[in-house]
Amino acid sequence: MRVPSAAVWGRYVRAFALLICGGIIGSSVFMMIYQHNMDELIDMHMHAKERIRDLLMESEDLKKYKDQQTIIRTIMVKIEESSGQEPLPEVVKNELRAKVHQDLQFLKGQPIVKIIPNSDNAPQTLKHLYHKVHSNIHGNNYQVTISTMIVVYGELRVWVRADEFEALP
Repeated sequence: MRVPSAAVWGRYVRAFALLICGGIIGSSVFMMIYQHNMDELIDMHMHAKERIRDLLMESEDLKKYKDQQTIIRTIMVKIEESSGQEPLPEVVKNELRAKVHQDLQFLKGQPIVKIIPNSDNAPQTLKHLYHKVHSNIHGNNYQVTISTMIVVYGELRVWVRADEFEALP
């Protein structure tokens, strides 16, 4: 019985190795596309959950304070981008927004006059009082400060600036 030469087997081995390499590369490209789609889906889900939470809280507050025009009925928190730093991921922004909103809940139901009296330095006091470090948000700590606040028709709109906090050694 004759054994075929190594040249014949070499072609088959090369073809089989090429087939295996193609399968590995194809599966890695598929996983990359799949992971990208999952990240997009998670972001959409987080936005939808935040929007539903905001709408439920807003409708509850509007029902509760519908006849009172001079009190804070809703609180809206926006996060400003810091100049010179890379923008925060949306997941981190949503979590920071929720924590700041929770911290400012005590202002709901308060008269507007108590929150922002007629004196010139009163809005500055609340800005300086809220200077907080939120820890362990996706592995990082963030220092959050109020940059601007406006009350319009019973809605307190607060713009905050979040910077990554680095503790001193």
